[in-house]
Amino acid sequence: MKIQEQDLYHGAALTQIVESTSFTALNRDPDKYGLYVINHDRRVLIKHAAGPRADGKYQFTFGASDRQLLSQHVADPNKTFVALVCGQHVICGLNLTQLGSVIDLAAGGSQWVTVEAPPGKQLRTRGSLGDGPLVAVNAFPSILLQ
Repeated sequence: MKIQEQDLYHGAALTQIVESTSFTALNRDPDKYGLYVINHDRRVLIKHAAGPRADGKYQFTFGASDRQLLSQHVADPNKTFVALVCGQHVICGLNLTQLGSVIDLAAGGSQWVTVEAPPGKQLRTRGSLGDGPLVAVNAFPSILLQ
């Protein structure tokens, strides 16, 4: 089977998850490529950006199907996450509440999130709704396994 570029980035995130001492199970969600069920009760949608834009930020697009899928889980936002794989540099993990602070899960059209990874500092997030949370570089995968 041919290896697709996205598989390499998803593999980076999944490896960090399964190497965690809190990990017990991994299943793929049959509804969407890139959506996984971790430890039987948590969902993570993995998105990737192969490299930064000219301004050094990594950009991720959330289409209507992504947001619809995620919005199904807003009742329990601490069990649904996104893993934003920033090239070969870092993975930014956000829970659904944090993601909802930068994009509107109910809006039409595409929404975007950028991640900036300045050396020696926390990850900076921004999205269609404006500035988002600062995220510790080492927050992933522990954010979804707590």
